[in-house]
Amino acid sequence: MGGLNLHAKHASHLPALVDALRYTEGPVVELGTGVCSTFALHWLCWHQGRRLVSYESDPAFFELVVHCHRPPEHEVWLVEDWDEAELEQPWAVAFVDHAPAARRKVDVARLARWAEAIVVHDVQWQLAHHYEYGDLLDSFAHRRDYRMDRRVTAMLSNTMEVEGWI
Repeated sequence: MGGLNLHAKHASHLPALVDALRYTEGPVVELGTGVCSTFALHWLCWHQGRRLVSYESDPAFFELVVHCHRPPEHEVWLVEDWDEAELEQPWAVAFVDHAPAARRKVDVARLARWAEAIVVHDVQWQLAHHYEYGDLLDSFAHRRDYRMDRRVTAMLSNTMEVEGWI
């Protein structure tokens, strides 16, 4: 991890996550842990009595959040290969913010039929080529973009209207 780099831009996804938790019920999955997302999801899910499963592939980030592991409420897993993440099950909310970059599109596609709402961090045009989303994000029935400064987080759903969330 090379030193902890905390900046407000790393939390630009929080409004979308809060909305997703506000308008859904049920289990939550997080792909890629972080100081902002994992601790916020940990406490919000605990408060709402929801199951949270966090997956991480970077051992340094895993070590940062592993103490949140409190089954069955919050499971934290280190994966060497993202195919190991057990995503093919019903989720109310899925948060996608993991590495490597090219893996995000694969897992958004995996979650498309399983998650009511998918929150995808860093979808601004400057990074779109980096993550190679192509038309995937626009293929969802419903989409809302949360713009924080120059950062954009997308809320995607095939089952529920997300455009009017405030």
